[in-house]
Amino acid sequence: DDRYLFLEALLSARDKLYISWQSHRATDNAEQPTSVLVSQLRDVLRARFADAPEPVLQPLQAFSPRYFEAGSGFSTYATDWQRAMGGPAEAALGVDGDTAITAAASAPAAPGLPEPTLDVQALQAFLRHPVEVYWRQRLAVRIAQPEAAAPEDEPFELDGLAQYQLGQALLQAPDAERAEDALQSLQGQGELPMAAFGRKLGHDVLHKAQAVRERAAPWLMQYPERLPPQALGLVVDGWTVTGALRDLRQGPAGWVQLSLQPGAVTHGKGNALPRWDKWVNLWVVHVLACASAHPARSVLLGIDGETIMPPLSPAQALAQLRQWLQAYAQAWQAPLPVALRTGLAYLQAMQGAAATGEPDPMKSQEEAEGDESSAEAALRQAQEVFDGGFSTEGEWARSPYLQRSFESFEDMAPNLPQWANTLYGALMTQVQLTHAVDVTEQPGEGA
Repeated sequence: DDRYLFLEALLSARDKLYISWQSHRATDNAEQPTSVLVSQLRDVLRARFADAPEPVLQPLQAFSPRYFEAGSGFSTYATDWQRAMGGPAEAALGVDGDTAITAAASAPAAPGLPEPTLDVQALQAFLRHPVEVYWRQRLAVRIAQPEAAAPEDEPFELDGLAQYQLGQALLQAPDAERAEDALQSLQGQGELPMAAFGRKLGHDVLHKAQAVRERAAPWLMQYPERLPPQALGLVVDGWTVTGALRDLRQGPAGWVQLSLQPGAVTHGKGNALPRWDKWVNLWVVHVLACASAHPARSVLLGIDGETIMPPLSPAQALAQLRQWLQAYAQAWQAPLPVALRTGLAYLQAMQGAAATGEPDPMKSQEEAEGDESSAEAALRQAQEVFDGGFSTEGEWARSPYLQRSFESFEDMAPNLPQWANTLYGALMTQVQLTHAVDVTEQPGEGA
């Protein structure tokens, strides 16, 4: 059978046939015999042809000096290894000089720096997962998570993510009647639990979506025109930011970015604080629109109220964009010691401490020590979000890239305050909570 398959491989060749094998062991360089089929083929070739081809020992490593030696008979297109050895690019490529110069010119001007072009999605991903820039963009590493085992029991409810996706599907329907049709379709597709459990869950989610839709009605009247995607081409400090700004509306008051969420947009006792993590993607679009001389208002609506970000001046937006781009260049060099929810938890704790502090700038020694303890308390709260607890999973456990970058919170803590302020400090000062509704005691309205 093996000889027959080998024969089929030979007959499949058209112009050339390459046969290779590992002739030396990788551990101790001991010689290894070829396959029996290859040995028989070589015996036949030597018996029938005077100029039978002989095997050539090929350097296995891309950085082998033999690839870059003149007259060695080997050539390569690996210009990066050629630059590392300091030799001429023409010898590395094994082609004419013009082609070699073109290839060298197309390489990055400064090794270790990112390409000076980013799109909207890349900026959003950077703010959501700063550590992943180094792994996914710089090193092109994709760390796969183990697949979750399929549930063995019949589900009687949906998890938080599935409920959110269901709510988003209902909110995308143009009106309440279409939303009910979409719900029936999803139930028919098996996206909901069976029987009465699924009907009750679907009714609750539909009720929440309708409440958010009613809350959005005044904004839709004020900004009636839905804008097509707006092309973006900002050039800032040698960087080019491209892409398209989507989900914008226009009215007499200008532009608005209106986002409807099927869940809560506030948190804390009495719905006192915005959920800043929900704002990351909206914030990027907001800044880019304002930097493009189109001052826009951004509004995030949920079942528990609404939060608003007022327009920025072009100068403010460009300053924020420059700060992001400088941070992105740092994230390209090494994993940034910050994570979204951990950084926000630190800033929120510091914000709360500042709100209850003494306004007098003349501080005594005891007050200065109190400031230091506030920072330590903020770091402890950030560590709780990073590590998780008995019933909650921490941010470190959710991200394999954080696990590869930092063994513990102590590795991140010294530089967390600086980077949390750099990436998210302005967000917490710009988002305003304009309307909140306590939904905890209303049936079918839980966040």
